[in-house]
Amino acid sequence: DFFGEYAEPNNPQKNITNKRDASISDYKNYIEKGFKNDPEKRDVYMWKVGFVSDIIYNEGKLLSVMNNIEEDIGGVAGFGGLHYSVIDLETGRKLTLKDIFVPAFDVVLNAKLIDKVRAWHDIEKIEDMAKAGFEMEMIVPNENFYINSEGIGFYYNAYEIYELETRAFFPFKDIRSVLRKESPISHLFNK
Repeated sequence: DFFGEYAEPNNPQKNITNKRDASISDYKNYIEKGFKNDPEKRDVYMWKVGFVSDIIYNEGKLLSVMNNIEEDIGGVAGFGGLHYSVIDLETGRKLTLKDIFVPAFDVVLNAKLIDKVRAWHDIEKIEDMAKAGFEMEMIVPNENFYINSEGIGFYYNAYEIYELETRAFFPFKDIRSVLRKESPISHLFNK
């Protein structure tokens, strides 16, 4: 989860403030460990953290949010990524795959997901994926997903399954057989 231990339901401003304060505290703790006088570690003073949140979908009782975090703590490369959350506005709870899909949904969805990943990266054969550097065992539905009126999208940050970001979007009509008939999102595909 993007805010992790700092999350406070229904209080986005407090979540951002808590995350900011935690990043500042982490920086101060790092400096206090003795790096401030080490010339080899002087790049540590260049810490930068950026957060951007976007509303992807806000209809009825559902809210899909994309949180983008970029951190640069000095050195060669920073890191960051996109983190999606789907919130049931009726309960204030973050939805999980278990809330949306039937048991054993992954048996059906995994094969479809691999096809979507191949298409995203323009790879013709599944055999070529491992050769290209994909972590095949990691290509499974993850909790980093969003919902809109058309379907469900999964997002994999760089190096989660491959060196580049990966997106896979499933229209509801293509995965209807594995969606729970009664769920917080069922009104989107039971039309």
